[in-house]
Amino acid sequence: MVAVEFDSMGEAVRLALVAGEYVGGGLAVLLLDATDPRSEGYMAEWGVLTANVPAAAEWC
Repeated sequence: MVAVEFDSMGEAVRLALVAGEYVGGGLAVLLLDATDPRSEGYMAEWGVLTANVPAAAEWC
C-alpha cells in the first residue's frame, strides 16, 4: 500500500493506493480513503484508477 496526501477543495485528503482484482482476474488499482482512522468510512473505496483489462493480470 502507498499513501498519498493532497488538498481536495480545501480539505486535506489521504488516499491509499492498493492493488485489487476485477471479476475474471483483471488488475484493479483502487483508491481507499485513509484520511481518518476514527471515521466510519476509513479505508472505504474512494475511486478506481484502472479499467478492467484482463490481460494486465498476466504481466503484473
